[in-house]
Amino acid sequence: MRELTSAQPGQPARDSLLTVAALAALAYMAADVVHEAIGHGGACALAGGRIVRLGAAFFRCAPGMRVVDAAGPIANLVAAGLCFLALRWRRWSPPMRMFLLLAGVFNVFWPAAQMIYSASLNRDDWAFALRGLVPDALWRPGLIVLGTILYAAALVVVRRELPSSPDGGTRRLILMSYVAAGVAACAAAAFYAPDRLGAVRECALETFAANAGLLFALRARQGVAVGAAPAAPVARDARWIAAAIVAFALFAASLGRGL
Repeated sequence: MRELTSAQPGQPARDSLLTVAALAALAYMAADVVHEAIGHGGACALAGGRIVRLGAAFFRCAPGMRVVDAAGPIANLVAAGLCFLALRWRRWSPPMRMFLLLAGVFNVFWPAAQMIYSASLNRDDWAFALRGLVPDALWRPGLIVLGTILYAAALVVVRRELPSSPDGGTRRLILMSYVAAGVAACAAAAFYAPDRLGAVRECALETFAANAGLLFALRARQGVAVGAAPAAPVARDARWIAAAIVAFALFAASLGRGL
């Protein structure tokens, strides 16, 4: 992913950061829909509950059920597995590979970081699902260990799939992905009129905090990592950019505002 979208002969290659930003925003929105709508919402409906609140940052099912609490992060982990499995097919276009990578990573980082957060503070999805069901002395340290392992595994995938470059191309690509996902999340959450500040705070935790591991990938060594994808540009693509704009408008008007 190291070529300029309009490079002059002899110039080093770079990715289209605008396209990368669009892909990152789409990947975040996909992860949020998987977590809140498909995971929590689907489990609530299947369990015979009533969805009281469905948004980008908040979900509530009546009555509250452990299976519903656990379903959101579990759905993320299943989605991540599917994305990483799809990456094994090497014929995806560079933008599609980037989308699959980011979607997979965001779908792992969120529940993995949530494990550590839930175990440390005894709150949020994993704590609601396990508290009182399993002794604290077992589930809290166990979640911290499992969350750390999952998070580290996702970082390995990032380093393998994003070859580093001597001109700082990987640094720009990762930083743009990190910032774009966080900005998209917080911007959508700002549409939640009942509690804009609370929604923005939660979405910042889900992105800027949970995805902070991407910043560790900036340490990737120079040169192409063993097993990395062949160098090819994420070229400027109006289709992906337009898709991100339309998807964000729909996302903000639905989960952003809250249903």
